[in-house]
Amino acid sequence: FHSLARQALNGVDAVVVYNARMGAPLEGLAKQVRIVPGGVDIAKFPLLAETPPQDGRTKILMTGRCEDPLKGVAVLREAGERLAQTRDDFEIVVTLPEDTPRTSWFRPVGWCSHDEVRALYAEAAVCAVPSLWEEPFGIVAVEAMATGRPVCAARVGGLQDIVRDGETGFLFDRGDSAMLAERLGRLLDEPDLRSRMGAAGRRRAETEYDWRIVYERHYAPLFDAIVAERGRGQ
Repeated sequence: FHSLARQALNGVDAVVVYNARMGAPLEGLAKQVRIVPGGVDIAKFPLLAETPPQDGRTKILMTGRCEDPLKGVAVLREAGERLAQTRDDFEIVVTLPEDTPRTSWFRPVGWCSHDEVRALYAEAAVCAVPSLWEEPFGIVAVEAMATGRPVCAARVGGLQDIVRDGETGFLFDRGDSAMLAERLGRLLDEPDLRSRMGAAGRRRAETEYDWRIVYERHYAPLFDAIVAERGRGQ
């Protein structure tokens, strides 16, 4: 397989990866390695004002394939248990099967369509991405930032490039539920901080991760360079 992979890499004009950590092992194996982020259609993820909680509990949201253990929902639940020892003003909402054990502060909502996920963002104040594996990118973090939500994300893979610690949200050490609980608690206590971070996240999503920006900044120059090289017979 290793030999076949090297042959395949030698036969392509460029390899596109999500982050520098993925690209480093490929240097010298391909003609060129380009780091290109994923993106979102900003028009489909509008900036949302934070909805005041109807039940007095601020919502923390985790979306995506939460049933996958590597996505870290167990870490988020442990963080919730820590928070619940001293407060009852929050609720963790996750896209887990509805028959998942729930508590007074942990609510699984089942599989959700894109429209339903956007509705969840409208209700949420904070989004969590507690992944345990090296996420190549982290599209749910970008979606959350696009809607104006601060993100608490594990310091892994591409997530640490997307979330600017202290600016658009907080990063925490992989698997560290105590650190995550501390970060979430601060955001629960400081609505002005949530607002500032949410606004900064929206600006970052608009300027870095809108698909139109991603294409114009990364893909168009790559395609032009490949066409030019082939035109020179290289």
